[in-house]
Amino acid sequence: MSINSGHHHDPIFAAIDNHKAANAAFLAALNKTAWLSRPPSDLAAATEAASEAEVEARHDMHEVVPQTIAGLAAYVAYWSAFVGPDLDDGLGEVSSIGWEAISTIAQASAALFPTA
Repeated sequence: MSINSGHHHDPIFAAIDNHKAANAAFLAALNKTAWLSRPPSDLAAATEAASEAEVEARHDMHEVVPQTIAGLAAYVAYWSAFVGPDLDDGLGEVSSIGWEAISTIAQASAALFPTA
């Protein structure tokens, strides 16, 4: 079941799904070369392309400001799990990219919870 189910009015759900797919493709490509000291050029190129697609999907996701409280909650939950301290995807420490979400969260919070 897609995270987008029932939330078609908030584009953040599609952006999260796009990033999940891009990240899964990158990890799959990375797994094909993980144990090779010198991966063949086609595998290395595929891994690089998948990495670039993940980065693009991540940046695209952070540019989408959640429009609903449910969308904001899903975005925060997804991103905190993605950069969480328990992440074990073989990429090492990724919490340094957690800052990317701050602006998006701030913009969504200002729109969804305006102060009087």
